[in-house]
Amino acid sequence: MFRTQDSAVILGSPQPATPGQRPGRVIVGLMFGCALAGMSTSSKAARDDRKPLVIADSKRSDYTIVCKRDSSPATLLAATELQYFLARSTGARLEIMAAATPPEKSIILQSDHSLPFDSFVISVVGPKLIITGNDGGGDPKLVDFERPVSCGTLYGVYEFLERFLGVRFYWPDELGIVVPPHDKLSLPGRLEIRQAPHFAFRRLRYGPHYRNEYHESATHLWGRRLRLGASTPLRFYHAWKSILNVEEWARQGHPEYAALVGRKRQTRYDRKSDRIVGQVCTSNKEVQDIFVQAARKSKDLMFSVSPNDGHTCHCGCPSCRALDSGRTVQGGPWAGRRDLSDRMVTFYNLIAERSGRPVGGYAYKEYAEVPAHTQLHPNVTISMVINNAWLSGDPATVRYARHIFKTWGEYSSKTSAYDILFRPGPGRRTMHQLIAPLGIAADRRVRLIAEAGLAGAQLYIAPEMEQGGADAYVVAKLLWNPDTDTAPIREEYYSDLYGPGWSHVQRLYQLAEERWRHVVGNLPMPKWRPTMIELAPELTGLVDQAIRDAGSDELVLRRLERLRRSVLTMASTPPG
Repeated sequence: MFRTQDSAVILGSPQPATPGQRPGRVIVGLMFGCALAGMSTSSKAARDDRKPLVIADSKRSDYTIVCKRDSSPATLLAATELQYFLARSTGARLEIMAAATPPEKSIILQSDHSLPFDSFVISVVGPKLIITGNDGGGDPKLVDFERPVSCGTLYGVYEFLERFLGVRFYWPDELGIVVPPHDKLSLPGRLEIRQAPHFAFRRLRYGPHYRNEYHESATHLWGRRLRLGASTPLRFYHAWKSILNVEEWARQGHPEYAALVGRKRQTRYDRKSDRIVGQVCTSNKEVQDIFVQAARKSKDLMFSVSPNDGHTCHCGCPSCRALDSGRTVQGGPWAGRRDLSDRMVTFYNLIAERSGRPVGGYAYKEYAEVPAHTQLHPNVTISMVINNAWLSGDPATVRYARHIFKTWGEYSSKTSAYDILFRPGPGRRTMHQLIAPLGIAADRRVRLIAEAGLAGAQLYIAPEMEQGGADAYVVAKLLWNPDTDTAPIREEYYSDLYGPGWSHVQRLYQLAEERWRHVVGNLPMPKWRPTMIELAPELTGLVDQAIRDAGSDELVLRRLERLRRSVLTMASTPPG
C-alpha cells in the first residue's frame, strides 16, 4: 500500500492544479528525471530551467513524443493517448518517435521499475518534459485484477492532461469526455510532480454497459483513465460449488462432504429466501484434500476459496462447530447469529499452507468479523464484504462499518473492502431505476476505509451514470487519493457536463441524495421506493429548466436529454 501522494514543485508560469487536489509536501530541487533519461543538462539549460515550455501554439508544435523502441504496451498507450488528446485540445498533432538521442524539444515517456507500482513522476529538464512511470507488460486497456499491469507512465499522462489541459473522463462513452480547447499550451520551466496511489486495490464494480466482470466499463479504458487497478493479483468469488459440487459427490456416495444443516446433509443447490444451500463440511479431511488439490492444479495467480453465496446453511457438525469462537455476530443484518469467522479462516489457512498457493477468501455475513482466536496465514488475502454503504442514512450502519473496517485493518494490512454504493436489481430493497446518489456518504465511506488502513476497495456503482450522478467519478478520485477535496470536483462535474443550467442539475442530485438519506434513516423499507418516486416531478422540473438554459449546445442537450429519460423512467417505475 502506497502512502506518498502528490509532491510537486511548479515554478514559472502559473498553472492550475487538478480541481480538488490538496497541495502535497514540496520537494525542492529534485530533478532526477534527467538521470532517468540518461541525459545531462548543460549550464545553459540550467540557467534556462525557469523559462516556460511552449508545447503548442496556434495549432503548431516544435515538440516530439519520444519513447524507446522496445517500450511496454503501457508506455506505448501513454504515447498514443497523449498524442490524441493534445491534438484534440490544441490542434497540434505531435509525432511519436523512437530515438536513442531525443530531440531538444521532446516529451519523453519512459519506464522505471524502481518506482512503486502504478506511480509516476512528471518533470521538466531544460526544454524537455519527462514523464516516468513504473510500466509492466500485459494489455493496459484491460484493468485486469487477476494479472495486474502497472501503468505508471500512462497515469502520469492522464495527470498531465487533467492538470494542464483540463481533460476530464467523467463517463465511459464519448459524451462524458470533456476536452477544453487551448490556443496555447505552456508549462512552467521548473516542474516536478510525483504521485502514487494510496490504495493498492481500486475497483468499481458493475456500472454502465455491464454484462459480466470482463465487460464492465470500469475494467476497460475508462477504468484506466480513472486510474483503477491493483498492485498484486487478486481473485475473489463464491467458489465452493465449482471446486466441490456436493450434488455430484453425493451421487458418488459421499453425502458427508456436504454441510450438516439440522439433521440432514444439504446435498443440493437451491435458493430459498436469502440463502443457497450446498456448502461443504470444512472439517472433513477428504473435503480439505479436494480443495488443496484444486489449488495446486489451478493456473490462477490467486486461488479463491470463498463459500457459496448465502447464509444459514453452513455446517453444524460437531467438528466444524468446535472451531467456532462461541461469539455471536456483533452488527449488521446478521447480528446475534453464530460467528463462523474462526472456522472459515482456519479453512483458508489450511488450503494456503498445504497447497503453497496464494489464497483469496471473503469475510462475509456470519463470517464477516475478525476471528477471535485464529491468525491469518501470510498467503491468505481477505476481501471484507460489508455491502452497506448504500444504507449510510442509518447511523447504526455507519457505526458498524467503522467498527468492522477498523478491526480488519488492525488484523491484516492486506484486507480490502467490498461494498455497495448503489444496489441494482428489482425489488423494494434496492435502488432499481431510481436516481439515488450517495454523495457525501460515498466520500465518507472511502475515507473510512482509508482511515482503517485497509489495502483498497471494490465498490458497486450505478448501472447508469445518471442514477449516481458524480459518485463514480469522485469515488475513483478518492481511491487514488482519499485526501482529495471532493466539493470542487463535484461542482466541476456538473458545470462541465451540463452547461449554463448546471446548477439546476446539481440541485437535482442534492435533492435525490437528501431524500435517499432521509428514507433510509427514518422510514420502514416498504416506503423507501414510493417515497423516492414521489420526488420525480420536482426532478423533472429541474432538468427541464436546465434544458431551457442550455441554448443550442448540442453536447449539453444530449446529456440533459439522457438525464431527463432517467428521471422519467424513475417516475414510471412501480413502487414495489
